[in-house]
Amino acid sequence: MGRYNYAVFNPFRDRSAERAAAAYIEAMRRGDCLEAAKHGRNVVLPNQMSCQQMQADYHDYRAAFVQRLRDRADGENETILYYSNNGYEGNQVTVRRFGDSWSVAEFDNFW
Repeated sequence: MGRYNYAVFNPFRDRSAERAAAAYIEAMRRGDCLEAAKHGRNVVLPNQMSCQQMQADYHDYRAAFVQRLRDRADGENETILYYSNNGYEGNQVTVRRFGDSWSVAEFDNFW
C-alpha cells in the first residue's frame, strides 16, 4: 500500500473476491471466529495469531475491521485487497480462488 491515496475501480469487475473478503471482515468485526472460518481457508493472521487471539487483542479496536476498500491487485487465482480509512494504514486481505469460489487466505495489518 502507500502507492496512492485513491484508486479508480472498473465498475464491471468481478466482485466475487471482494464479497468473500467482506463476509470474512464482517465476521471478524463481530468477533465470530466460526463464521469467519466459513469464508477462509487456513487463514494466516498477523504474528501467527489464532482468530481467538486476534479477537482478544483487538477487542477494543473494532474499527480496525471497518475500513474502505482502497485498492486491489488481481492475479490469475489470487486477489489482494487493500482496506484503509486514511490511505496509508489499514488491512490487506489476500483472497484465493478454489474451484468456483473465493476464500480468504491471509489477513494482515499495515501501519
